[in-house]
Amino acid sequence: MEADFRAIIFDLDGTLVDSEPVHADAWLAVLADYGLQFDHHWFAQWVGLSDRHLAENTIAEYEMAVSVEALRAQKQQLYYQLLQRSLYAFSGVKEGLAYLVERQIPIALATNSSRLDVEQVFAATGLHEYIKEMLTADDVSQLKPAPEMYLLAVQRLGMLPSQCIAVEDSPAGIAAAKRAGLYVLGVATSQGLQQLQEADEIVEHTQQAMDRIKILLG
Repeated sequence: MEADFRAIIFDLDGTLVDSEPVHADAWLAVLADYGLQFDHHWFAQWVGLSDRHLAENTIAEYEMAVSVEALRAQKQQLYYQLLQRSLYAFSGVKEGLAYLVERQIPIALATNSSRLDVEQVFAATGLHEYIKEMLTADDVSQLKPAPEMYLLAVQRLGMLPSQCIAVEDSPAGIAAAKRAGLYVLGVATSQGLQQLQEADEIVEHTQQAMDRIKILLG
């Protein structure tokens, strides 16, 4: 049976915007203040996961004398400062979103970031004008890789999972979308191709994902 795709659900960080390096820079700087010297290779293991998850695990592993909330707040403050001068949407994103809106294809956002984080990204990029529904870490009890966020996004769009395409850049996000029953395009913007094998299709850049979406929509 032919697929009948009618809506698109995008991840945010590393998928629509090149924010993973900004997240990494903020975390590495904050953790350095506690004497922990890490690099971007270390941060790669946390791509697609929440700040809370990173903070809880790092505090526990290195016996840091700081609370999860305090560490997250320090990272968040620096992240917002960095966003204003170093964040941009990937090539082809705004054009691709505008095409979908013109075709009246509903667009949702499903991200493990907090709503405040998303609002800061929107303020820096102007992407909010294209998004119909927005699901963040504040809207669910279980973050990706749990499917809750995608199931709720599909419900809010008034669609069936089989009618939706998800676009994700991380193993956790791909797992969440697949468990919810969506067709998944993986984009290798922040992870290697081998980490995205659970996706139905894998492309190297978001621009290619936008081009592929046009074909899948028919």
